[in-house]
Amino acid sequence: MITLCLADLIRAGLVGGVFQLRPVRVKVSALLLTQYDTEVVMRMLLAALLLATGSLHASVISPFISEIHYDNTGTDVDEFVEISGAGVDFSGWNLLFYNGATGGVYRSLPLTGLLDDSGLGSLAFFPGFTIQNGPADGVALLADTGTVIEFLSYEGSLLAVAGEAAGLTATPLPIEENSLTPLGYSLQRVSLLGDDWVAAEASPGRVNLGLIPVPPTLSLLIAGLCWFRRNQRLA
Repeated sequence: MITLCLADLIRAGLVGGVFQLRPVRVKVSALLLTQYDTEVVMRMLLAALLLATGSLHASVISPFISEIHYDNTGTDVDEFVEISGAGVDFSGWNLLFYNGATGGVYRSLPLTGLLDDSGLGSLAFFPGFTIQNGPADGVALLADTGTVIEFLSYEGSLLAVAGEAAGLTATPLPIEENSLTPLGYSLQRVSLLGDDWVAAEASPGRVNLGLIPVPPTLSLLIAGLCWFRRNQRLA
């Protein structure tokens, strides 16, 4: 086991305000640290604790793109975009797919489905057409009001010149897929508190690791152990 110490004060910009958190010590398995960067692991744990202790209510989480698959070895298959959130009816929402070469929309996908407010959930949307492989292609999540909720690009920077995202620059993903990506893999967001993404086995429609809240009883146990160890050192 490896002990991680979070920063003395972490300010997390979330819907509903800025939360200030006290220092926390947790133990994380070495296996987890071999799969993810240390900073990513800390953000994953922090997001889980926020959700578990009620500091962040699932009903106030705005929808966001949480997973995407667009390229793999051989013929591309099972391409999709996943959206996570809570309390959202996607009637009238759309995904706009942008061509990095022109800055224009090459396809759009009307969305349907519901994420209720009982907890963080995910919906996967399989477009039925080929998602372009890049470079610098992207996808925008569009609300029923026409507002761009999120605009992401992969394999480079993208400035939209048409569609509802016109004039906006997409946020580039820190990782990418290519012609060597194994079948059944995808790019997945693993933190509510930052743009942390990993390549992992695809999990369309299931909340990604790092976005899953830990049970409240577990968070209370962690807090109790931290208090006990801190007071032992002070004794």
